[in-house]
Amino acid sequence: MIALPSPVANWMHFPTLDDMSRDVSGVYTLAWRFTDATEDPWTTRINRFKAGNSNAWKGASRTVCSALPDLIRARKWSLQETALTVALGSSDTKLVPTRALPRLGAHVAGQLGLSWLPNLLSKQPHRPLHGLNVAADRTQELEKAKYKATALPEGVKRILVMDDMTTRGSTLTRIAEAIRVASPEIEVVGISLGKSEKQNYAAGQGSTISNDGVPESWATIWEGT
Repeated sequence: MIALPSPVANWMHFPTLDDMSRDVSGVYTLAWRFTDATEDPWTTRINRFKAGNSNAWKGASRTVCSALPDLIRARKWSLQETALTVALGSSDTKLVPTRALPRLGAHVAGQLGLSWLPNLLSKQPHRPLHGLNVAADRTQELEKAKYKATALPEGVKRILVMDDMTTRGSTLTRIAEAIRVASPEIEVVGISLGKSEKQNYAAGQGSTISNDGVPESWATIWEGT
């Protein structure tokens, strides 16, 4: 069955996904990222960010900085108890600060007053997951990653793990497992720009999904108009 979200402060909240364990307290995304409808405006925005487009980076920065405070207030998360990190690239062993996602994370944390933890995670390189269409192949690749995490600073009770896109929750689960080995009581929450899905697959499951519910103001903020 396709995972369907519920709205929280205009974000799409996925309490669970096919490959997401209980170590993760859900994922919040701005919009759908359709793999079979690339002309969709939000899909285009997210894909451009993924490709390293500088305007898309600026758009994502503006939008997340505008939208995330509403989510934080809705969930009653204390800024002093909440930290932010980002997922690592498939070829990376540690965070590369010049890449788009780490730059986004650092900017958002600085703007919102969240603790920024760029050195929290480390892993082994593996093949990119987006080119693997079989779930078992993605799982096999993720096993190679062997994520590790350092202990979180005293006073931090929650870590937001930001990614450009979420698919089945596999990567986030591996990250959360590593974090909770080092800090067992920490709440791990996923934050991403988009949830990857096929519109045709959803239709085959009897569900109609679209980005019609994404606030128009977010599109205006992203485009800078």
